[in-house]
Amino acid sequence: MADRTWNCAVCNIPVPQTSGPIGMRCKTHKHWRQRNCPACATPFTAHKTRKYCSPDCIPKAEMRAPRTELQWRTCGHCGRWICRPGRKYCDKACAREAQLTNLGCRNRMCKRCNTALGEISLVNYCDTCRSQRNRETRLANKHKRRAAQRQTTIEPINPFEIYERDGWKCGICRRPVDRQLKYPDPKSASLDHIEALSLNGHHTKDNVQLAHWDCNVRKGNREPAQLRLIG
Repeated sequence: MADRTWNCAVCNIPVPQTSGPIGMRCKTHKHWRQRNCPACATPFTAHKTRKYCSPDCIPKAEMRAPRTELQWRTCGHCGRWICRPGRKYCDKACAREAQLTNLGCRNRMCKRCNTALGEISLVNYCDTCRSQRNRETRLANKHKRRAAQRQTTIEPINPFEIYERDGWKCGICRRPVDRQLKYPDPKSASLDHIEALSLNGHHTKDNVQLAHWDCNVRKGNREPAQLRLIG
């Protein structure tokens, strides 16, 4: 059966095709379509992305397009009048200042020691308190993991709250503990379980106390009644 041919609907060039609808276009005019110009209503054939029949119709369409009314509003930060659709602030500086103000970053104070953090700050704690807070979190998680391994009763405990409760005095030797000392100093603060976790003791506030690190090590898992035997 001989191949059928028909002419392109745009340029009338013969298009050979064995099958398909009559009226196909050549490869050059494959995406051309026929439509009416929205400005002058004249029918024309062009690429599907072309909207107007000629450049002269583009200004006409823009003139006929309805204009939106001017919407005046005040800047959300400085209060100046602006006329910018979709804008809440007059410029980027006001937008940044408003964001800092909403986040409370201006003249922020440390939540723990009330130390000034500067004119602009994105943190809630000073360097000293942040380091101490991270240390508290690590210690609390360490004791919580130990208690979870023993499958005992667990309460959320902040070691430094226990230290403040005990007045920074060792519960074993009854001597004061220097809060400035840190591990691995023998006289640094540590959290001691009165009844050891290995003896089915619970990780609760009633079963913990402040102790020197060396006192805690010497005590080990002895019973509370044997504390007086430790130096």
